Amino acid sequence: MIAMLGLLSLGLTTGCKNKKKDDKPQVEKPKVDEDKAKKEAEALGLTKDAWIAYQEGVALLEQEQPDRAGAIAKFNAVLETHPEVAEAHYNLAMIYEYQGQDEKAREHLEKAREYDPGAAEYKVAMGRVYAETDDFDKAKLLFDEVLARDPSNKEARNNLAVLALKKGDLEKAKEYVITILREDEKNIPALTTLGLIYKQQKNLSLAKYVFSKVIDLDKKNADVYNNLGLVYMMEDDTPKAVASFKLANGADDGYLESRLNLGSILIEYLDYERANAQFEQALAINPDHCVANLGYGATQYATAKYEEAVKRYTYYVEKCDTKHISSYERLASLNQGPLKNPKAALEHYRKLLSLSTEKEKQQQYKAMIQFLESQANQQEPKEPAPTEDGGADTPPADGEDGGPEEGEVEETPEG
Repeated sequence: MIAMLGLLSLGLTTGCKNKKKDDKPQVEKPKVDEDKAKKEAEALGLTKDAWIAYQEGVALLEQEQPDRAGAIAKFNAVLETHPEVAEAHYNLAMIYEYQGQDEKAREHLEKAREYDPGAAEYKVAMGRVYAETDDFDKAKLLFDEVLARDPSNKEARNNLAVLALKKGDLEKAKEYVITILREDEKNIPALTTLGLIYKQQKNLSLAKYVFSKVIDLDKKNADVYNNLGLVYMMEDDTPKAVASFKLANGADDGYLESRLNLGSILIEYLDYERANAQFEQALAINPDHCVANLGYGATQYATAKYEEAVKRYTYYVEKCDTKHISSYERLASLNQGPLKNPKAALEHYRKLLSLSTEKEKQQQYKAMIQFLESQANQQEPKEPAPTEDGGADTPPADGEDGGPEEGEVEETPEG
């Protein structure tokens, strides 16, 4: 399992701001002036409760460690009574995009654009989601449309740089980024993209320099700590990579990629308990994430929690990669061994035989299929042989020929 992700979509603004960190960040509900809240809600065409819920949702996102689950509940509460509130859909989309739940993000962005089609930030966000799902043409169309209306829009320009980077056009990507940095040399998204460009060019010294510069500007930027960790991995400097991934975790409790990367390193070093904690946290952020499910399956397998391991491997081959040979091998092995389910094991070996193109592997799978089939045949109950009078032989009763008399003990082989 490889989770050293090339995170080319990083550095894009999500609208969540940071504040000074407390030991246990708490969000106080906005102090409500009932009359003022009522007037504001009426002016916006909302109920007072919906308007207050929206403000509380924004406050939950703006704390040092954003409470995204709480914010989701607040914005959904707004939409229950006012499904037309584009801003609530947009904030939900930003949360889901950050968590890697692209389908949910796309759903809410489409709603936001339906209710407010002219908003540039909705178009940019929609373009990002298209880019993250490799729909590059649709993404570029939206970014170009925003820039045509507003040539000064740095976010759209930076996203065009990221898009060019994903497509492998590094010179074009750098051109977009330099245009931004000439106007704003401390633009964090543009600097992050520049670091990614150097990383892809394998100019690791410059990549580290740029990422360090971003950290000087924003010490709570989980994206950049994670990308710095990936650069250290490219240099085979595992201790520094681990330190960077831990800093990313600490910068944002809801950040996903660094947990996947750290978990992968810990698996490689056979530290299954700590790896398991990383994948468990990743699944709490996004239960449907493919790599998180695969990694959790691996750590559950290694710590002898076999039923949970089967659940995760099954999820992966059903939802993520129907041709993932190593997952089918684990499923076959688990069912044949500790779970004692030869029927399921046989099914998985047959699947492996249909997928593999390696002759040696095919021979192994055929041998296992033959072994399991022979076992199954031996365990099938046989019909009693007919007797001369047409009936079936039945075991003799106690005391008759072939059985021990009452009080006698029939000797059997030891063991």
